[in-house]
Amino acid sequence: MMRRIFRNRGKWAYRIQVAGLMVSLSFMAVISGSGYQSGDDKQDQPVTIYAKAKWYRARSEPEKLWRGTLVKRTAPVGPNTRNALKYSLCIGKQDLAVYAAGVEEALASFLDQEVSVRGKLVDLSEEDQGKELWIASIRSIRTQPQRR
Repeated sequence: MMRRIFRNRGKWAYRIQVAGLMVSLSFMAVISGSGYQSGDDKQDQPVTIYAKAKWYRARSEPEKLWRGTLVKRTAPVGPNTRNALKYSLCIGKQDLAVYAAGVEEALASFLDQEVSVRGKLVDLSEEDQGKELWIASIRSIRTQPQRR
């Protein structure tokens, strides 16, 4: 049937049409394959916060994995305070202050969720500030409902 359509156009028009069809089919095969990720999977992917920042990498504290719930906290107000401590990572009964300067929007989507955080617990006690968590990356943890 395709040969009849392209009879008057010559053999090159037929070959171009078939090649276009093959490219379309190949593209569809790639999209439907296992390498394609839908938007639903993005939530489970880590979001980079400070991992690439020079000042973050320059700190000598070791990176660790933390698991807890990210919650909003009231940032301290006053002279010599850290206004960027707007979040806490709740791990059981322990709350770690989270440094969040300029990344409030990125962290907002993780509020009140169980998360996994890769970061450094930085001790600024010598500067009268205490300990705070600097986040390299964060991802949401999807928990499976318990079966009864």
